[in-house]
Amino acid sequence: MNIGSILSTKDIANRLGIEANLLRVWIHRGKLPQPAMYLSNSPVWYSNVIEHWIENDTWYKSLQNKKLRSKQREAK
Repeated sequence: MNIGSILSTKDIANRLGIEANLLRVWIHRGKLPQPAMYLSNSPVWYSNVIEHWIENDTWYKSLQNKKLRSKQREAK
């Protein structure tokens, strides 16, 4: 099983195109999977876990759908 690379909070925020502070709020609210471990007191995740979360999490998908609908309204 390939677990991929290790991603920090900053890495994931960059991947999602959001500020790291917003991602920390999501983590605090339990919206992300549990970290794989902590390095220097900072959570890290395996990239395959985050990619799976992006592709399959219903909360994240609903958030993306809201953003898409908002952009469509702005374009009209």
